[in-house]
Amino acid sequence: MEDSFLNQLNTLRESKGIRPFSYDETLHSYAKLRAKETLRNYSHVRPNGEKTKFGEVLAGGTASAYGSPEITAKEILDCFIYYDAAVGFNLIANFY
Repeated sequence: MEDSFLNQLNTLRESKGIRPFSYDETLHSYAKLRAKETLRNYSHVRPNGEKTKFGEVLAGGTASAYGSPEITAKEILDCFIYYDAAVGFNLIANFY
């Protein structure tokens, strides 16, 4: 599912003239840890009280667990893109 998500994301980025997302093992490991943490407590503050190391967008919406990995990845990508527009804008604005 991860590979399908990244392939679909990079196809979309390419169609918009944006460079592809590049994989980073450190960020990937941290993202997996944060995903587990937010399953227990949906917050931008870590369970130990620390602020997160990176800007993050906690995707809203839901994805079905009944489709293929490609369909589920597409549903997650749509949630990431369409449900987090305001959050993404705020993150971008804070970087400039």
